Amino acid sequence: MENKEMVLVTGGTGFVGMRIIQQLLEKGYKVRTTIRSDKSIEKIKGTLKANSITSFDNLTFVETELTKDDNWEVAMKDCKYVLSVASPVFFEKPKNEDEAIRPAVEGILRILKFAKKAGVKRVVMTSNFGAVGFTQRDKSRETIESDWTDTNANGLSLYEKSKTLAEKMAWDYCRITTEAMGIWRFAGAFAVVKRQSECGRKTC
Repeated sequence: MENKEMVLVTGGTGFVGMRIIQQLLEKGYKVRTTIRSDKSIEKIKGTLKANSITSFDNLTFVETELTKDDNWEVAMKDCKYVLSVASPVFFEKPKNEDEAIRPAVEGILRILKFAKKAGVKRVVMTSNFGAVGFTQRDKSRETIESDWTDTNANGLSLYEKSKTLAEKMAWDYCRITTEAMGIWRFAGAFAVVKRQSECGRKTC
């Protein structure tokens, strides 16, 4: 099925990002994805090939950073939809917590502003259940959207804190600008995906 609409997927090198790209290509969409370095292109293509994507005619790449304006206008050009998946992941405790969180918070705001400028119809942000589910302790009721996680709570991971602050920033921006945005919160991401290394190629 051929679909002429262009979709921007930020964070194309991530697990969720690549899965989204795969499904969009299978449905015939034109896909543009953001990467931090063109060295990632072969890794993405290798993983997609391992998951039955045989043509890359509808896939393009743009180098961007969440903390810089460079190339975001190019990335958004002619896109009808934006799927904001890119977000920093922390494997070690950084020396400066605020600087570590800044890309997530500033990044979503940058994406929304450039999407608005480009006339994008809808932005979908992938958030995390930790943004609302970490400090809601009342087991007698369901956790709801307004149960924001306390970002000062003991034991809260830096990742969950960054996702909470980023989602709050996104909602604040959309209330002011009346932009159309959807939030998709993950309780967990699980899927069977063949990685590039399974095809005999080195994963970089």
